[in-house]
Amino acid sequence: MTGEAVVFVVVTRNMEPAQRRVVIGHRMQFSSVHGLPDTTRFGATMTCAAKNTDGTADCDVPEARITKSIAEWKAQPVEYTSFTMRGEDLSDPKDRPEIQAEKRTWYKLGRTLFVEGENGKVSDAPVLSTEARCDEADYVQGSKCVFQKPALFFVDLQDPATRDYGRLVSRAIHAPVDKLYPGRAEGDNIPGWLGDISALRTYPLTRTHHQAAQDASKTRSEYYCARGWGPDWHTGPNELRMKCAVYPFNSTRDGAGHHPGHVTGMNPSFAVLPLPEKTFLAMEDTVNDFISRHHILDGDQYWIWLLE
Repeated sequence: MTGEAVVFVVVTRNMEPAQRRVVIGHRMQFSSVHGLPDTTRFGATMTCAAKNTDGTADCDVPEARITKSIAEWKAQPVEYTSFTMRGEDLSDPKDRPEIQAEKRTWYKLGRTLFVEGENGKVSDAPVLSTEARCDEADYVQGSKCVFQKPALFFVDLQDPATRDYGRLVSRAIHAPVDKLYPGRAEGDNIPGWLGDISALRTYPLTRTHHQAAQDASKTRSEYYCARGWGPDWHTGPNELRMKCAVYPFNSTRDGAGHHPGHVTGMNPSFAVLPLPEKTFLAMEDTVNDFISRHHILDGDQYWIWLLE
């Protein structure tokens, strides 16, 4: 008789603060078990290795294995395993010196679930894998390593400090380009909105840490603020100091100074609007905090999501 078990497996992966260390948790919850004794063993095999083999990167433990009986999982359903990532990849001589100094190093984390059958036979589930990157950038916080997938930057339209800037981002994402300024003077669409990915009308924003590139975007966005709101655009009612808010942000390769854009064939645009300096700086601080917490380094990508 063949036994059957329905098992829900929840996996968490967390980077430890201020360390190059990942902690992986497995929760195995048995929904139903038929025809299998409580001594049947279920488990997970996890691996950690350098993605590139030409440097000194490695992990303190290349492979770890958890195996417990059904009875043991029921008594203690969660188990944790940790890996410390060491060494570094060779730097790319084509990168700028400040990029080489960040010592970006890549690792592969793998995981296979299994159940031990009769006579020690092991039945494997499909292998799951992810990548992690450790770096030494001086403008990041938290863990020394991150899981390198495009992160989500949440624009909170209810936050009074950034609400008006958030509305500019929302209009840029949702309104027809010809309803924005400068609109079709630059291109036909504005990137970064994850909600359009299924329609293939968008792509993630790409961070630039290059000051000259950021300055070029700032200069071009201010040119359009002056063109749209006159030479005194930087002075609001009651001598209120204004700044030229822009989306995509100046800190991206998709900013105003990069058009017609770095993605061939997408023909992107941008939107500008003079806003009070306080609002502008609040959004800038929010973006910089996000960049720091998620290790969004030069060339890394992220998406925008609106919190209505």
